Amino acid sequence: MMTNLYKIENLENLLQCTICHQRFQTPKVLECQHTFCLSCLQNIYDTENQTLICPICQRNIKLTENLNELANNLLIINLIDIQPIKAKCSSCQKIEILTLCEHCNCTICINCNEKHVDDIRKSIKITLKELENKNQNELKISIHKSFKTIRNDINNQFQNIRQQHNSNLLEKQIDILKQLEFYEQDLLM
Repeated sequence: MMTNLYKIENLENLLQCTICHQRFQTPKVLECQHTFCLSCLQNIYDTENQTLICPICQRNIKLTENLNELANNLLIINLIDIQPIKAKCSSCQKIEILTLCEHCNCTICINCNEKHVDDIRKSIKITLKELENKNQNELKISIHKSFKTIRNDINNQFQNIRQQHNSNLLEKQIDILKQLEFYEQDLLM
């Protein structure tokens, strides 16, 4: 693990201009193969003689073209694009090389990464539990409504059956009373 951090630190040093000691901005490569920011080269360029002295190897370089026409150091440009910038960690506030958490879009250093992942895991578990409880409550409410509907349907059917039965009983009772009345009159005559 320390080896990787050491390599990252060395890479960070390679991405810094030796004139301004900042990350390269528009890195231009000289014929001696040393690289500097375009703005730094503009500061040391002798426009009268169209020359500059390389700050590293002290080589006197005669330019036939504008500084903007110097070749870009594409390797440095590509490394800058993939190498994270040192900034403050969202968790510990230390200036470190950071990675971006895709879940919450915050910057986290290597030291805080494991705790951050654990925090996200806990948060997801809590959210999942809340959703499960919500689903259970919604399911209970749905089941309760279904049972209430079924109970009402059964009661309505029972009422209809009872009404039908009562109606049939009443008809039979009326029939029996009529028959009784008929027999009674028949006997009385």
